[in-house]
Amino acid sequence: MSASPDSRRRIEGPASPARLNFCEAVERLRRECGLFPGALVAPSKIEAGEQEEILRGERSLGVDAIYLLAGALGVAPEVLLEGVEWHPPIGHGSGWTITGGGQDG
Repeated sequence: MSASPDSRRRIEGPASPARLNFCEAVERLRRECGLFPGALVAPSKIEAGEQEEILRGERSLGVDAIYLLAGALGVAPEVLLEGVEWHPPIGHGSGWTITGGGQDG
C-alpha cells in the first residue's frame, strides 16, 4: 500500500526567520520576473507539492533546492539569502538575524 501525498508531508513546525526571509525573496523575484506561482516547478525540477511546502516555509530546504530555485529564477543563490546573517546564539537564541535584505532592503 502506498502512502497518500498528505501522509508524506514534512511540515517542520514554526518556520525560522531565515526560512521566511528566503521564501519572501523567492516570491519577490518570481513576481519581478512576471512568473505565475507554478512557473518555477519545471525549471527548478522540484515537485509542485514539495515546492509549495518550501515556499510556505513549512519545509526546510537543502543546498540543492536553493541552487535549483536560484537557477529557475536566473539569479545567484546568494541573492535568495540576502539579509540573513548568522551569529553565535546568545543564551537559547537561534543565532539568525534578519537585516532586511533583498533588493528592497
